[in-house]
Amino acid sequence: METVLIAANPKSGSKSRFQLVAELEHHIGLLGYRCEVITQLEELERRARILKGDHELRAVVAAGGDGTISAVAERTPIDVPLRILPLGSENLLANYLSISRKPIDCAEAIHRNQIRQLDGMDVGGRLAFVMVSVGFDAEVVRRVHQSRKSHITRWAYRYSALAAWILYGWPAFSIRIHRVENNVVQTVEGTGQWCFVFNVPRYATGLSLLPDSDPSDGLLNVGYFERSGRIRGIFQYLQVLRGNHRSNKHWRDCLASEVQLSDHPNGYTPHFQYDGDWGGMLPVSIRVVARRLKLVI
Repeated sequence: METVLIAANPKSGSKSRFQLVAELEHHIGLLGYRCEVITQLEELERRARILKGDHELRAVVAAGGDGTISAVAERTPIDVPLRILPLGSENLLANYLSISRKPIDCAEAIHRNQIRQLDGMDVGGRLAFVMVSVGFDAEVVRRVHQSRKSHITRWAYRYSALAAWILYGWPAFSIRIHRVENNVVQTVEGTGQWCFVFNVPRYATGLSLLPDSDPSDGLLNVGYFERSGRIRGIFQYLQVLRGNHRSNKHWRDCLASEVQLSDHPNGYTPHFQYDGDWGGMLPVSIRVVARRLKLVI
């Protein structure tokens, strides 16, 4: 009998997540599969390796948010199908792919086993699938995650955004991009104060910065404001809401295979975030990993 592993992040989603995971376990059992619920990543890696070696691993379910997907994929053999049960705050990848939150839909998708291959991003040796950013929003993520004790609410982000708006210094940082144009790679360098690297064209609260991003094209979409700040950033945010930020004289964007972000001599070193998780301080190198995720849709 084949086994489905459910990797459930105990910090993702509200209390109802436990009920949804239990329902998923029930529906998977009805379809004739053995099911194991795992909450520790080390145990997930061990069980996935054993079951894969015995040819008994049907799929792995990442029950959580976008950060959970990346953490689960890192610890699962590349050729094992992965399915999302979206339980996070934003669920950007699941929303982009119109993946249902209903446990019965998740179980039936695993049974059908329809696969889509997606690119990933190597973010300083860590795996991500949606986006990376440096700037004000990354500072907000840092503040939220350093004070996190359980499921993150929208109020936690609002409070951290207000604190960051008052205290963040908007430091400049260096950007080195291996730009791809007409299948030719060129290296360009610049300086920015707010940078975004997208694999999937989704961001929190429905913002769309680089809508042409395609997670199956083997490339990254990079966009950045060369200059930003406490006041200028408000107008740039409003431009993003209206969808005309690409006309801003300080905005630059391109396709790339790799991006290197490092601190600038002037000012303090900014932080970065990837898929909604705090990543640490610069420097960081981001490169595309083609067809990294074997996703059940």
